[in-house]
Amino acid sequence: MEQMQMMQNMHHDAALDKETCINYGYSEINCCTNELPANQIDNPYDMSDCSRKSLCEEEFCRNKKLGLIGDDDKLDRSKALDAMFKKVLADPSLLEVVQSKCINGDIKPYGSAESCEGERFNRCVVTQWLKSCTKWNDSSTCQQTKEFFIKEC
Repeated sequence: MEQMQMMQNMHHDAALDKETCINYGYSEINCCTNELPANQIDNPYDMSDCSRKSLCEEEFCRNKKLGLIGDDDKLDRSKALDAMFKKVLADPSLLEVVQSKCINGDIKPYGSAESCEGERFNRCVVTQWLKSCTKWNDSSTCQQTKEFFIKEC
């Protein structure tokens, strides 16, 4: 019981809350020293006509040129996983949870109301990777992040 209270205080002191699950940045990502399963996408297409649009229209335009948009004008999450996070395919346990939560599941909780579908998908995959991280930086901030992510996100 006392340990539970200490953990709640720790989270409170670090100002970690549900917003942390969708608004984390590189400092939290860098707490996990496992290799991030993202990969660079070779982009042979001219994307200049995708600029000067809203953020979500620009993202949609780029993804369409990359062949990641399905016939229904939505992000094909399986193609996006293969294109952007190929290394996830080599980790069966991570792949299973990513398929369940990010490909077949509701990704709305992985972004704010203004977030575009691609951003939510990316954040969903990275969140699952963080939750399954096996090597964390020893700093107190990273240890708090670890405890919080595993429990709350």
